[in-house]
Amino acid sequence: LLGKIEDIDNFFMYKDKKATEKKVIRNVFRKNDAYLNTGDLLKDIGYGHVQFVDRIGDTFRWKSENVSTDQVENVISTYEQVFQNTVYGVKIPNTEGRAGMVSLVIKPDKDFDSNGFLSFLRKQLPSYAVPLIIRIKKNLEVTATHKIKKGILKEEGYNIEKISDPIFILLPRSSEYVRMTDEIYKGISEGKYAF
Repeated sequence: LLGKIEDIDNFFMYKDKKATEKKVIRNVFRKNDAYLNTGDLLKDIGYGHVQFVDRIGDTFRWKSENVSTDQVENVISTYEQVFQNTVYGVKIPNTEGRAGMVSLVIKPDKDFDSNGFLSFLRKQLPSYAVPLIIRIKKNLEVTATHKIKKGILKEEGYNIEKISDPIFILLPRSSEYVRMTDEIYKGISEGKYAF
């Protein structure tokens, strides 16, 4: 879904001009035209009606498959210990695409059971959509419009040198998540694991 911008000189979405510019697509149908990219994918269902299909920016590719972050988040949100979650793709050295990572906020009265969580995910999702990395957070930062700030989380990734939150990883041929250690992080950075 694109929205035509009639007066580009007076168009703004955010206070930050660079952030606004990221939402603008130029030279779409004619030279020098400008459109707002909403990030929504719609389907023409006839009779002048459209149907929402997905968010375009909220997917990543892993194991030659497209993973919808919305679908994975919706499944995770039904797990009884999870209060809030957000899913995104992160780069792992010597791999193609991006591996799934989830930042979780656990309900205050619950203890996180990573093995139970993995068992639940494997029943609900195809193997390529199961997040390889979990980050446990006290809360997830949101924008003024209550959208989770994924950009910062993606940037930080699973770098335990920069993050103090507990991080768990599902290593290749493993049947459970293990706590990320300096040794494991170094091994991933050096490409020692065949994901």
